[in-house]
Amino acid sequence: MILIMGSDEQIDYLYENYDLIEVLSDGLNFQDYSLLLSVLNSVYKLLEYGKNNFIEEKPIQNVKKHIKSFKIHRKIENLQNHKNQDVYNLAFRIIDSFFLNIDHQIEIEQPENQDNKQGQKMNEI
Repeated sequence: MILIMGSDEQIDYLYENYDLIEVLSDGLNFQDYSLLLSVLNSVYKLLEYGKNNFIEEKPIQNVKKHIKSFKIHRKIENLQNHKNQDVYNLAFRIIDSFFLNIDHQIEIEQPENQDNKQGQKMNEI
């Protein structure tokens, strides 16, 4: 609940000092729709916080990558099939707002990184 109602400082502290992403990932396995809504709201709040507060340092990308490492975005995509309309709506909102093109963006980034590494190796030879 502190993630949903907490101050920016509290959210930052939780993200930096606890396994928050892992806890949220586990919470997406709840069967109770009210618990799922709470977890989804927490994920949304964390992503929104990162987007609004760290534009220069781009931690929103770090949060997204961290979330992707736990496959939370996949769990949220699956919740778009949930029988509860509120769970569906919030899952859709999160995917639409933050993850609509995440797989495409990562695929684009990887080839660029490979080319840079190959170019660096060629320069070393």
